[in-house]
Parts: sequence; C-alpha cells; structure tokens
Amino acid sequence: MQYTVDGLVIREVESGENDKRITLLTADRGKISVSAKGARSLRSKYMNAIGLFTYGNYEITERSGYSWLGGASVTEPFYALRDNIDRLALASYIVDVAGELSGEGEPAEEILRLTLNTLYAIANDLKPYPQIKAAYELRAMVMSGYMPMLDACGLCGCERSELVYLDVMNGMLKCEECIHKLNSSREINVNEDGSSVILVPLSYGALSAARYITEVPLQKLLSFKVEDKALSELSRLAETYLLHHLEKSFSSLDFYNSLKNI
Repeated sequence: MQYTVDGLVIREVESGENDKRITLLTADRGKISVSAKGARSLRSKYMNAIGLFTYGNYEITERSGYSWLGGASVTEPFYALRDNIDRLALASYIVDVAGELSGEGEPAEEILRLTLNTLYAIANDLKPYPQIKAAYELRAMVMSGYMPMLDACGLCGCERSELVYLDVMNGMLKCEECIHKLNSSREINVNEDGSSVILVPLSYGALSAARYITEVPLQKLLSFKVEDKALSELSRLAETYLLHHLEKSFSSLDFYNSLKNI
C-alpha cells in the first residue's frame, strides 16, 4: 500500500550504516514509524525533510506491517528550534510528550495541532517558555482525558479562595479551610487506594490561568497574562499533574530543567 500523509517528525534514530528511522505524528493515523533508506548520506533527497521538528508531506510505502519513505517535502522546518539550546530543550520535551500521548493508528488531530502551535510559539518566542510549557502540559492532559476539576472546591463547593490546593491524583480542588479540617482529622495523607495525596498550592491568579488554559479555544491558548509568582505556581502544577498521571519521567524534561541552573 502506498499513501501520502502530512506529519511532524517527533523522533529520529540512526538505523544500519546509512539509514534512519523516523516517527511521524499525523492527524489521521497517529504515530507512524518509517524507515528512510540512505537518509544519512549527504546526497540523500530526504535530508531536509526528516529532521526532528520538521513538518512536511511524506510518501510512504507499507507492506507486511513495515513502512519506508518514498518521497518527502518540507512544509515547515522550524529551524529556529535548533539554533538556541533553550528552545531545543523545550521543543524536545514537547514532542516527547506528544509521542507519549499518541498511539499508532489512532487519530491525533488535536494533539498534533496543539504541538505544532506550541513549537511555533517556542520558535518565535511568543511568550515566556514557562508559560508556553505549562499551557501545553495542562491542555495536552485535558485532550487526553485527564481534565482536572477547577471550578470549585471538591469538598465544600467554595468557588473562590485566595489559596487553594489541587489534589493531583484525584484531579480536584481543595480549599484552605477544608485542608485544615482534613489535617486536624489526619485524613489528608493517603488516598483510598493507599497512594499518597499530592497537593499543589495555587493562588487565585494561578488558578485563574489554569482555568483559562483548560477552557479557552485552542487558538487563544497563550493569550493570557500572569504574574511571576502565579506563573511559578502554574508551572509546578502543570508539570506535576502531567508526570504523575502519565507515571513517566522524561530525560528531555530533566535536561530542560537543568538549564535553569546554568
């Protein structure tokens, strides 16, 4: 079978003496693993189209469950992601998350669109990187069925408090008063399944930003302003929420975070 597909290169690995295997994220087919013969040669006709972060159109031949590249053209190379270490590190983490949240043969139109928009934002420095990262993490989790309940305290129904806590694994808010009551009764440390309760504190500014991210149309995802303290809280919330629900770590995230100390 032969077909063409638009896709984003989210992974590339060397294969054999002169080949590469790339993973494409596509809208209709999800992740596709493709072999690119001779791709590491300087004369390869695929060289510009199979680099990490490249979005393009790919001609694929598939037989007996094996796919290889027959032709390719570049739509958006995202060159700027490669000329700055901070951009490269964050973009690498973003595509790793996209790959983790996508499956082979499963439509991935929403996560592909979110990922492309996010790479564009990083490449063009549209917003501070912590804001871009947090917005991606939280919205990606919503798209994947991990929508947190952010409208009110899940215990008493209080809709506004200067300080609330997100119970990460239960995906619900707990207000300061309810936390105090639970602490007093020693019921806060363990969930019903025996797992530890993970609470992330949020000021009203951080909570408002989190609510915005989960609800706004995708084209307006980054159209919000947040103060530094609230952004720090939002960043911690989004990263903690994603890592604990996916039950996975990312070396690309470790590298990105390590750059903060340089």
